[in-house]
Amino acid sequence: MKPIYLDWAASSPMDPELASTMVELYTHSYGNPSSSHSFGRTAKKILRKTRERCSFLLQVNPDQLIFTSGGTEANTLPLLSLLRRSSGGEIVLSAFEHAAVYELGSLFREKGFQVKEVKPDTNGIIQPEEVRRQLSPATIAVAVMLVNNEIGSIQPIRRISQEMRKFETDHSTRIHFHCDAVQALGKIPVNLMSSGADTMAFSGHKLCAPKGIGLLYSKNKFTPLAFGGGQEFGIRPGTENIPAVWAFGEALEKRYSHMEAEYAHAIKLRDRLFLQIEEIEGAEVFPQDRPRADMLGSGKWSELNYSPYIVAINISPVPGEICARVLNDRGIAVATGSACSSSRKKQRGRVAYSITADEQIAQGIIRVSFGPGNSEPDIDSFAHTLQQELQLLRKTVRHSR
Repeated sequence: MKPIYLDWAASSPMDPELASTMVELYTHSYGNPSSSHSFGRTAKKILRKTRERCSFLLQVNPDQLIFTSGGTEANTLPLLSLLRRSSGGEIVLSAFEHAAVYELGSLFREKGFQVKEVKPDTNGIIQPEEVRRQLSPATIAVAVMLVNNEIGSIQPIRRISQEMRKFETDHSTRIHFHCDAVQALGKIPVNLMSSGADTMAFSGHKLCAPKGIGLLYSKNKFTPLAFGGGQEFGIRPGTENIPAVWAFGEALEKRYSHMEAEYAHAIKLRDRLFLQIEEIEGAEVFPQDRPRADMLGSGKWSELNYSPYIVAINISPVPGEICARVLNDRGIAVATGSACSSSRKKQRGRVAYSITADEQIAQGIIRVSFGPGNSEPDIDSFAHTLQQELQLLRKTVRHSR
């Protein structure tokens, strides 16, 4: 059986055409965009045109887009900058943020800030009213991701921002709203202006672009953390990686031009997976009510509850980690959660724990995520293999008790 890759939420395969052109750029367009000679001007032109292309697609001003080394840096830059302009206060985070945001909570606590967490409801949705309850005049920032990277739930960030702005008006205060949109860009529409977010983070390797390139949207300039040559409007100084920047712009345009077709393809794969899971004893979609919520939706992007690109499956009492290893031995790549947390025991299952108190369920989740390179036979092969292996794994779990 050919290997089947169902871990696109961790990283997407890079577009071969982009990789080929990147080699040419590294070889022939190696000038520093800050240099005044012709080599530097060529690099600067690529940088400028790519920023303009991204700003056109995202419908924001070019000077509101900052290229970074990836999603993690795009997430941390605006939040850590708060440490330079505030000596204390409160930070509000959703309880299932990606580690790039969630683990910043420890640093803020060390610096004397109070960090509050907002748990999602049983469907994995952060309710705006719950965010508002955590706000106080001491709140300086709120961070809620757009698409959860482990269960695919889409957060109502526009309504969350509206609740925040009402609170600001009532209490004459200002709160920075940051949104991790790494799992959303190129898959579902992302309207930066209407979202109400002050900053938003994106990553290239989720879009079939290379690793090591990301993008930060910043509505307004903020205090930088590092200093140097003043690149990226002084927010992220350092010589820009021009081939990677170019590839990000190309990948973003490809995803936008094929978004509707790729979204329809993902819906087809998701629905096929749902049907297959129904036939597998000991497996169900997580959260449990997700299939019904997806079916009730009109199909309009504005009414989505979950991204069709990510499906979490509960196989408890079989541990998800063991099942993922067994599937890997059979040539199928799935995950047990965020790739950035899989090697950290304390982080394993954190997203599921924020939704359920059942330890077996929290440890018994596998994540299937797909993209335009997957097919219906991939889903069929995965489901067939999962069904076979779960029969054996359940017996092993019973005998071990």
